[in-house]
Amino acid sequence: MNTDWILREPLVLLDSEDHPYLESARGKLGPHEVAVHLAEDWHQKEQYPEFRVFLNGREIFEWGDPSPSQEWFTLCHQLGYKPDQHWDWDPALILFQQVLPALATGWDQVQFPYGPSGVPEGVTCLATLRTSLAGWAERLRRPNPNSNEELMALMFQNLPLRAAILHDDPESRLDFVGNPLDAPYMGEFLYLGEQRDTAVVLSRMTFSGTGGMRWSPWLPGGEWSQQGREFAATQGARQFLRAAGLPESTSAGFEAAFKRTLESLGEFMEPLVEAYRETCAGGIPWHRDPKNRYVNHMVVQARMEEGQTILVLDDGTELRVTEHHGVALAEMPEA
Repeated sequence: MNTDWILREPLVLLDSEDHPYLESARGKLGPHEVAVHLAEDWHQKEQYPEFRVFLNGREIFEWGDPSPSQEWFTLCHQLGYKPDQHWDWDPALILFQQVLPALATGWDQVQFPYGPSGVPEGVTCLATLRTSLAGWAERLRRPNPNSNEELMALMFQNLPLRAAILHDDPESRLDFVGNPLDAPYMGEFLYLGEQRDTAVVLSRMTFSGTGGMRWSPWLPGGEWSQQGREFAATQGARQFLRAAGLPESTSAGFEAAFKRTLESLGEFMEPLVEAYRETCAGGIPWHRDPKNRYVNHMVVQARMEEGQTILVLDDGTELRVTEHHGVALAEMPEA
């Protein structure tokens, strides 16, 4: 994973306190102030510590939260975080693995209460998806595997999760690389591999009101089968072996084992990806039901256009305000 500083502004440490059971620090990110407070009850080590993070004086994370709040996601986007460019990061990872360690420089007494994923226990982010997939790959090993099982286990151990891209705009007629489409493009893409240019993809398309389709090694350009409710694979076992740095020659039965294993991986990852989607607080819009797509969004700008007021929401959606019998109504654009 690329470890370069992601945000456009450097962190400037303002002050830091290091005590045996209480730590705090403040820093500046451009015009914004970030602070962290960490307290540990030395009488009851097994209990959760007090762990809180603040942005401009407002709490954005507390121990037990599944994710930082929307304000942090918004700040990351404002300071240069771009999912397509920083594909192996997300705002939660930036906070927990870059910003907070930089704030805690000089702390010796108490460490951040991070779990095996490198983020606080209970947080759902890209790091937790990676750890879960790595655990699944490890469980592929068998005490007495045949050659196909051994190769399958080795292949997926060499294909770590690099990115989880959720492309979920129900109005979009472009895929995530800009190719024109005839229908809305909504899908989940898991990129596996050490190198971005050779990564393979496990993906599924989703459409509002229809549920989800099967996971497959599909890239833009594959054909969709209505009967099978899946996209035809544009990647196969050979591409996965190549991405894992393994020989492409296989024994009989490997293709069938590969397909079964991918189905198992899709079933395993689906609830984790859905949980990840739910915790993306403002990072990526997701609307299963078009009539609820404006819930929990804020108006961030208003302008006049052709004598009417245009409201701009925090996800970029524009609503045109009209009057009906003296009552102001917001006209929702068609999905």
